[in-house]
Amino acid sequence: MLKKPGGVGSGLFEKYNHFLACGVIMKSFFFIKHCFRQIRFFSIITLLLILAPSTLWGQSTEPSSNQATEEPAAATPAALINLISPVEGSMVIGKKPEIKFSLVDPGAIQGIVVLLDGTDITNVLKQDGEVFSFKPLAALASGQHALQIAAKSNDGQELIQELAFSSRHTEKFEEAVSENDLGLVYKRRLAKSDQITNEVEDRFDANLSSKSKLKQGNFETSFTTNLRYMDQDLPIAEPERKGINLANFLWQTKYTKDQFSTGSDVGDLQINETPLTVQGLSRRGGQLAVGYGNYEAHGFVVRSKELFGFNGGLGIEGPTNEHILGASASAKFWQEKVLLKGTYITGGERENSYGTWGNVSQKRGNVSSVALQIKMFDEKLLFDSEYADSSLDGDTADDYGADEDKAFNFGFSGVHNIFSWKAAYQYVGPRYYVIGNPSLPNDFAGINLEGTASFSVQTITLGFSQSHDNVKNDPLAPQVTTTAGKAAYTYSGIENLTLGLNYDPSWLKSSDEPSGTDPVDSRKDAYSANIGYKIGKWDLQFQTSHTLENDRTATDNDTKTTTYTLTPVLTLETLTVTPSYSFNTSWAKGTDVTTDTYTTGLNFSGSFFDKSLCYDFAGTHNRTKASDLSTDNYTLTATYKVAYVLAKEFMGFANPSLGLEGRYGSTYDYLTDTSSHEKLVFLVFSTNLPFSF
Repeated sequence: MLKKPGGVGSGLFEKYNHFLACGVIMKSFFFIKHCFRQIRFFSIITLLLILAPSTLWGQSTEPSSNQATEEPAAATPAALINLISPVEGSMVIGKKPEIKFSLVDPGAIQGIVVLLDGTDITNVLKQDGEVFSFKPLAALASGQHALQIAAKSNDGQELIQELAFSSRHTEKFEEAVSENDLGLVYKRRLAKSDQITNEVEDRFDANLSSKSKLKQGNFETSFTTNLRYMDQDLPIAEPERKGINLANFLWQTKYTKDQFSTGSDVGDLQINETPLTVQGLSRRGGQLAVGYGNYEAHGFVVRSKELFGFNGGLGIEGPTNEHILGASASAKFWQEKVLLKGTYITGGERENSYGTWGNVSQKRGNVSSVALQIKMFDEKLLFDSEYADSSLDGDTADDYGADEDKAFNFGFSGVHNIFSWKAAYQYVGPRYYVIGNPSLPNDFAGINLEGTASFSVQTITLGFSQSHDNVKNDPLAPQVTTTAGKAAYTYSGIENLTLGLNYDPSWLKSSDEPSGTDPVDSRKDAYSANIGYKIGKWDLQFQTSHTLENDRTATDNDTKTTTYTLTPVLTLETLTVTPSYSFNTSWAKGTDVTTDTYTTGLNFSGSFFDKSLCYDFAGTHNRTKASDLSTDNYTLTATYKVAYVLAKEFMGFANPSLGLEGRYGSTYDYLTDTSSHEKLVFLVFSTNLPFSF
């Protein structure tokens, strides 16, 4: 008879401190209680289950003692495997349909493998005599499904029985599911050096990650969120706080029918319009898109300040001077070969976001843009361009008006056989500022050219770029021109061997310097090479670089830097080891000092006892020495984690673990004969509770 894997008993918990367990459980119930209250605020309760299947071969059975001496007829799948449910071609209503089959003659089979939609579910099968069954712990996606049962008979035949069926979650909805994962971590400090201050003694973290979805026909809606609970004996830095916080959320709705489509998003968004307006703007708010055929309109409103937690609501409430609003419309023409898009963005900002600080003033501005894209010669040639005007008043309270300027770009890119290339020009005025995109560089004009030839085992890339600032020739500032080249070569013609060579020269030169301004004139040549080789379970990587900088001004402050790095990686079934060795030497002509740095690293991670004991270690040793004896020291840092899994799939889904994690640091100065040492150790209990409905 085929056997299924044995379970792990829950009695392991009784071996650990009751006080710790009770404390964690009480905090967990407190968190779950408040989670459900806050989830009602959004009218959605959400849950997740992770299923990690693996392969199981059943044990072989002894043949019957009275087996016929005549050679039997070849077995067929149907003669050995009886499919009970679901029925071939049937529609199953339910999120977790039960799969059941039986073996007609278990003694004639050495082992089985069962795949559901390509995923191995063999070792999560339940066995009752000759009957095997499986009921998913997570909701099965709606739609078509394929069940494949592969059996190996005693005479060596491989028999495959296949079944196709479809499913939907409910009578009313194709999909109606909520997937969630509740993670709990409790830390208790066991040891600390006196030098370490402001380090917590106790900390409890819980995170509920949730995704819910409803879908029927052309309509679907989903809600994702992360709720966090934190508590510790020390204050928590902004924007987080003790207690329950809403880390993020996003409610999405979509409807499509024929050529019509519409969708809306509310929550934590990322806004991407055009390169000269807003791209990568992550804020809380809402957006709406409507499309019909080749035409599309899009609008958004987001809070200009970053929001965290429950403060700020949905991000769409409040006055316009605290929001960024935008609208765009696009149309495709001539068999979708021409795309024309217009964008307008306006808004205000009066508060700093997290991670930024400074004097706060009320800002207000707008930007408008027209972008054009043309695809030619079966998309082998592409033309892109954009023109934009901006206006930004950096402080509406002062007597100065808004800064106004323009920006534009255009470029071609193409592909032909083994060749690909691109050429682009961009101009950004010195007073071009965009509300919601403060990192966009201004006062810039330049070209960029690049081409690549990709052969079967070789790739060659050549590039050239040149740009300058002070685009309007301000007499009070110099104009600095930056020129850069690029040459790259890769080779992969030898099995398990990769080779790369790079040469990157660059020049900086100023002109029209006003009186009292030092000129800039330098050249930098950067060479680098890398080689990789895989042999058995080893992956060897070697990199080297050499940089020369020639200062052509009167200061003549030339520099030279060389680096060598070796990183071998050993990967075994339950162990990964990554040692690293690096040497860096730098020289400055102005001081005629050479500084050498030797870096040795060791990282390893793995597990014992069928992944019941897991560990992770990372350590680095640095030795730095200067030729003039101004510096001579070393630093040593190490972090480690060790965790023992108390029970696998406890109560069907949890994997609680108990372990240690810590760090160690040491420094020594050879010149002053002084040293320092620090250590920190925590006891850590953690578990994940995935569930779905």
